[in-house]
Amino acid sequence: MRPAGAASGSSGPRAAKGLLAAADAIVVCVPTPITATKDPDLAPVISAAELVRGSLRPGQLVVLQSDDLPRHLRPGRSGAELERSNLIAGRDFDLAFAPERVNPGDPASAGRDVPRLVGGLTPEGTARARKLFENINSRVIPLSSPDAAEMAKLLENVFRNINIAFVNQLALLCERMGLDVWEVIDAAATKPFGFMAFRPGPGVGGHCIR
Repeated sequence: MRPAGAASGSSGPRAAKGLLAAADAIVVCVPTPITATKDPDLAPVISAAELVRGSLRPGQLVVLQSDDLPRHLRPGRSGAELERSNLIAGRDFDLAFAPERVNPGDPASAGRDVPRLVGGLTPEGTARARKLFENINSRVIPLSSPDAAEMAKLLENVFRNINIAFVNQLALLCERMGLDVWEVIDAAATKPFGFMAFRPGPGVGGHCIR
């Protein structure tokens, strides 16, 4: 397999076009920021899909890593942008979702030992994505569809969002009561089941939806 292209938005369209056309697999990994109303801003994902569409050819594998909404990768949504090439996802090219799991500021979260989820539009697409990421991650977990992978990533994001928001409120309460919130959290973390420690921080954001 030739090296996968990376649609990151950092290269010029002309330079990227040749690289994307030559690649057997293209991995889209762009930020998914939020709007002023806290809605997901999928413009970078759509823009990357437009770039990929210009070089898309039969037999390629396209994998999205960026945070997305469940079912958005389906043909008729962001998948529709790729299909404007007159190639059909799941028939002429393979399309899959493999969400990133990077924890900003934690180098270990980008290591090989962090399991990778993959879900393709077809079993063949899932198998190809799994084979690709087995070169990167020690464990790759195939799911039944990109929808399942997208929902799993959304669950991870919501879980983190709720718990950081909660522990930030706990920190305010501890301050009013004259308690050390770090001591309280460390004490709770000694429980070997049913608890995961979250620490107070500046917010729930990151380089994408968090």
